[in-house]
Amino acid sequence: MELLHKNITASILQSFFNVAKVLPFGLDKSFYINALTNDIQQAGFTVQTNKLVDIFYNDNVIGQLNFDIIINNAVVIKVDTCFDFINNEQQEKSKIYLKLSQYEVLLLLNFGQEADYKRLFLSNDYKQIQQNDSFEERKFYFVVPVLFILLSVFNIYMANKRRK
Repeated sequence: MELLHKNITASILQSFFNVAKVLPFGLDKSFYINALTNDIQQAGFTVQTNKLVDIFYNDNVIGQLNFDIIINNAVVIKVDTCFDFINNEQQEKSKIYLKLSQYEVLLLLNFGQEADYKRLFLSNDYKQIQQNDSFEERKFYFVVPVLFILLSVFNIYMANKRRK
């Protein structure tokens, strides 16, 4: 099975390591974002920076997520320079970003003392299944008590009918 957006992510990672080789550690993350953006645009990709993405609940916008970089409206990039940026907490937070957006691939790029990256993937098909499962589970938790109450009422009715 081939990775989704394999060519895009390969080019991004090439640019990432190019930038990490040239720029020294310790700069503000905006320097790395600007250099990475420039490198990726020169490779022929469409780049959006500091993109705000609406998050919906019941067809209402409840907030926005800010993505550092989006490439070809397909791959999200989060950039940082922290020592322990690519940890479990950041990965879980990034999975939530993917779950709440239409994007399926996210790259965590760390321009720390040692350049490091993590590729995360969450398919839209999986997101749809999760939404449907959640609805089915909610339906189950509603239907079972209602059936139990109806059965109890029916049993009480039948018991009262026999006494008469």
